[in-house]
Amino acid sequence: MQIERGKSETQVNGIDLTDDDPFSGGIPIEDAIERLRTRLLDLTSRNRLLNYRHPKSRCIQICGTPGMNLVFERLLVDGKNVPLKSVPEPDPASYVGKRPEARLHAARIGISTSFEFAVDGTGLQHHRLHSLQTLLYPADLERQARKTASEAKTAIEETGTNMLFLVFGFLEFYDSEDSDRALIAPLLALPVALIRGGIDSVTRTYEYSVVHNGEDLAENHTLLEKMRRDFMLNLPDFAEEDGPEAYFARIEDVVRNKRRWKVRRQITLAMLSFGKLALWADLDTNKNPDLLEHPLLQAVFSGRAADTDGAFHAEDYEIDKRPEASQPLIYDADSSQHSAIIDVLAGKNLVINGPPGTGKSQTITNVIASALSLGKKVLFVSEKLAALEVVRHRLNQAGLGNFCLELHSHKTQKKKFIEDIASRIEEQFPAPAQFQAKLTTLQRQKGELARYAELMGSRVGNALGLTVNEIFWSAERRRQALGEISLAIKAIAFPDASAWTLDDIESRTTRLSALAALHDVICHFDTRHPWWGFQPRPLAPSDDEAIGRIIQGALDAAVHSDAAALQVCNAFGAPEQTDLHAAAKTRALLEQLPPPPGTVDFSLLRRMFDPDSDPSGQFSSRLLSEVTAVVGKARDRFALATSTLIESSRVPADDVLHLEIEARTYLASELVSDDIANAMERAARLERAVKAFREAAGETGAPYGPIVKSAADDFLDRTARLASYRLAQLPINLIILRAAAVKASGSRLSNALSRVEAIAARWELPFDSSPGSVAALVDPGAVAGLAAGVSIDETVLATARRLAQFPLAAKPLEELSAIR
Repeated sequence: MQIERGKSETQVNGIDLTDDDPFSGGIPIEDAIERLRTRLLDLTSRNRLLNYRHPKSRCIQICGTPGMNLVFERLLVDGKNVPLKSVPEPDPASYVGKRPEARLHAARIGISTSFEFAVDGTGLQHHRLHSLQTLLYPADLERQARKTASEAKTAIEETGTNMLFLVFGFLEFYDSEDSDRALIAPLLALPVALIRGGIDSVTRTYEYSVVHNGEDLAENHTLLEKMRRDFMLNLPDFAEEDGPEAYFARIEDVVRNKRRWKVRRQITLAMLSFGKLALWADLDTNKNPDLLEHPLLQAVFSGRAADTDGAFHAEDYEIDKRPEASQPLIYDADSSQHSAIIDVLAGKNLVINGPPGTGKSQTITNVIASALSLGKKVLFVSEKLAALEVVRHRLNQAGLGNFCLELHSHKTQKKKFIEDIASRIEEQFPAPAQFQAKLTTLQRQKGELARYAELMGSRVGNALGLTVNEIFWSAERRRQALGEISLAIKAIAFPDASAWTLDDIESRTTRLSALAALHDVICHFDTRHPWWGFQPRPLAPSDDEAIGRIIQGALDAAVHSDAAALQVCNAFGAPEQTDLHAAAKTRALLEQLPPPPGTVDFSLLRRMFDPDSDPSGQFSSRLLSEVTAVVGKARDRFALATSTLIESSRVPADDVLHLEIEARTYLASELVSDDIANAMERAARLERAVKAFREAAGETGAPYGPIVKSAADDFLDRTARLASYRLAQLPINLIILRAAAVKASGSRLSNALSRVEAIAARWELPFDSSPGSVAALVDPGAVAGLAAGVSIDETVLATARRLAQFPLAAKPLEELSAIR
């Protein structure tokens, strides 16, 4: 740390500090600490501990008649739960339009709506406290309580401290005699918790109760300091034997000369933060004079350098060569983390900085475990509860949770604190089995790893000054860059590679680059290369002419071939010349083409492939495709006709049209449009069906003649009517039995019809066998000579049958009258 002093400012490590700055060394340490303590208090009206405004969405005010001491004793002394009570919902028939406010409805039904509690009398001490009355309807109370409980839980998770308090009493004061704005400051704050109960059977909302969480009662030290500094008033401290009323009475006695000042006897459930007050109390040099003698604080506030080596960044030690590095670690640590642990155990002051996930919590856990192994005590402080929980969880996993004691959090109630100490005293820790043997094995493995690390870090086996580790990784990177080629290179041995210097590598790289450039020019040297097979030998002077003639002949042949290839390209419209293999293939195909017939009109061919009217060939290509398709279809039909039709049954071309008309007249359209093979198969199936029908008709004796279309249609129509009887679903035996019954019934009906016809003829009754004439015979009034109104029943019929046997029974009545 470099320090430079001027007339009115001090420069520490390049940072300018004025003499009035607490860290400049220009003021005494005690005054510097006192200035910082004042910042913690915030004595302005922005502080809710000095100016609490009762926000509706963040507090619940209590009203009613129970005494304040009664509520205080029920929660703090008795430790009981006190439910929050809502205002009953008004009867919907009692109002029109908007529901009345809870305060107005409460006053209407006799509930006290004043938030101001009366001074406790002797009679109130014997009252029983059933609940704390609020001025909220059930749903509003449930919503507000749920929100407050959630905020309190979030505060505990983020800060580790409880911020939910039940405030007893407020001091109403003014900053000055001329001020019109009253400030309301809480006096006593009881730390509580909101407990959700069951569902109320009437309101169908959750019930909430207030309960003391076990922490100490909090006084408003911010208010005490405000009164002392600004008004020269020393408010009394709260005594444990006092109740709220006694404390309020003493405060009223202190402020009795202050006009408009008063103590508000109100109870409010609110969120307050007293976290900074604990720091403010701990930094009181009057109570803790040892702070002024601490060397670290002296170095911080005096502006001088501490007793260090002047380094601002920690040094990474060679862990295996430091005896203090043998401390046991419960979690993994790299060299930088291990070096930090060594510095901490050596008593150095340092800051461990790093982004999330770099192992800071793990390093702190190792520091605590190492300090415990040395018999030291460690105080771990964190602003966030999450950091405390992470370290505590790691220590629990390592089996060191019993050595941890929570000193300041929402869980440190007195009872829990004593239980933790008792649990630690009673806990027994047996010695681990085979500890020394496992430690010996660990030391041996550690030595092997150290030797391996030393070998990987050594600079041997090369003349480049690189470590073994650097060479391995350099080779691996190049192997991945080469890909599959690396397998071929790996097979090449370089016996003297370990002696190569950087200059040797650069020289070989240059030569390989030149060779690669030549390879790119030559490309593949195989049968495709023009000079493949050329093996030069000593030439005689007379060989020049022979070589010249050969080359000239080859050149002439090449020129001729190029001209011919150009003609082929022009003839076929090819974009470029083909190679020898493709040209030979094209020639073979042309030789396979048959000679054109004599009837070919080549003018049509030119029109089809006219480059002027169809330069891109789209029309000719489409037309050629259509012609090809039609010709192919005709060939397929010809082949089908050849394989299907009988050679001797060929039909003349003049009769084809007549046959087609006949077929479309008498055959179904789908049969005509089908191919001949399917049509013949259908005809065969039809022939088999006709044969089966004839056989069935012959067996039944049905009056069917030759099978013609009209007869077939009539048969199909009649059989379709039978579909409603669902005969297809009945067994054939049952159908035969029922058919016999039907036949017998028909026979009886036929006999009865014959008898009726005979009787009708004898009596000259109108009867033509129709259903109407049968119904007329049933009607007695339709037959002359029958007595009207006579009911024809079985008795009458029996009598008629008996009289019918009389000889004159068949005579008409007129004849019988004449005989008489």
